[in-house]
Amino acid sequence: MLVSCGSGSRSDRASDDVAFSTLPAQFYEPGLGDLMSVLQLRHAKLWYAAEADNWPLVDFELHEIEETFERIARWHPEEHGMPVAPALEGYMRAAHEALETSAANEDRAGFEAAFDLFTAGCNACHRAMKHGFIVIQRPTREPVTNQRWALQVDG
Repeated sequence: MLVSCGSGSRSDRASDDVAFSTLPAQFYEPGLGDLMSVLQLRHAKLWYAAEADNWPLVDFELHEIEETFERIARWHPEEHGMPVAPALEGYMRAAHEALETSAANEDRAGFEAAFDLFTAGCNACHRAMKHGFIVIQRPTREPVTNQRWALQVDG
């Protein structure tokens, strides 16, 4: 499940729940906008990693995106009275799985199609959550200048 607590066991998730429940009441909880900004950055990094055929970085970014979805579901179960986790699951799961498959096969054309599907899912989710004024697209320039996108081979 895209917004379950990853591939960990039920006992891992229960342990996480206990850990979260013991945090101080004033513990920092990132806002939904903060987490969405993280997703936007990872969305762009995902694109440039694939453009450079850096499939290990693509896999890493996909995992980080999934973890961010999990954090959103945990910390922001509702937005304006609407459940967030089912929206993420419904709009993002198929595209995320298609991205994972294309990355596993190092299939650039499949990746690009899945990326566009993923981006469309972002926008559909935004519209459903009454944030249609936020429109995501394929990146047009690198999001950071201090990262190399090409795979570095040791040796």
